[in-house]
Amino acid sequence: MSRIAVVHHTGYGHTLWLTKAVIEGVQKVDHASVIDVPVAEAESRMEEIDRADAIIMGCPTYMGTVSADMKKFMELTSGKYLEQAWSNKIAAGYTNSGGYAGDKLSTLMAMVVFAAQHGMTWVSLGLATGCAARHDDIDSARNATGAYLGAVSRSPVDVDADHGLTQGDRETGVHLGIRVAEMAARFIPRRTVPA
Repeated sequence: MSRIAVVHHTGYGHTLWLTKAVIEGVQKVDHASVIDVPVAEAESRMEEIDRADAIIMGCPTYMGTVSADMKKFMELTSGKYLEQAWSNKIAAGYTNSGGYAGDKLSTLMAMVVFAAQHGMTWVSLGLATGCAARHDDIDSARNATGAYLGAVSRSPVDVDADHGLTQGDRETGVHLGIRVAEMAARFIPRRTVPA
């Protein structure tokens, strides 16, 4: 069974909707289990994260990069980096912000660099843009913003966290969870007994 850690932060609750979609995607794959880790719990749950075959990181984009809480998680792993303890794990990421672009690519790039420093293998979204033609509906199209490094979503800043995601953004998150779980199953040796 492949173990997928979803390490996530949400500031106002909007990014949590995308986290739920990613987790739903992982759960759709046979022989994959989810380790749901809010970043506030990451330090105390580092052994669980260490045992994961893949780590999917998710946070809002604040001021053009990862949230401070996600950055704190990244910095907590410096000892792992020195040992290359996470080398050859699978990595992926997702983010949310109020704008359609909102410099979300910078957030994903920060996650990619973090994964590369750890010797991890980054899994891209693997979806063509879903909103390339005039008649395409931005609310129902998967990958409507045309992001390729990871899943991105938009939550208007003037709605509360109960608003949720568009259908397309939710499906994009589910797709990322499925893709990472399938890649982990493909590239990580199968375990016969739970570790």
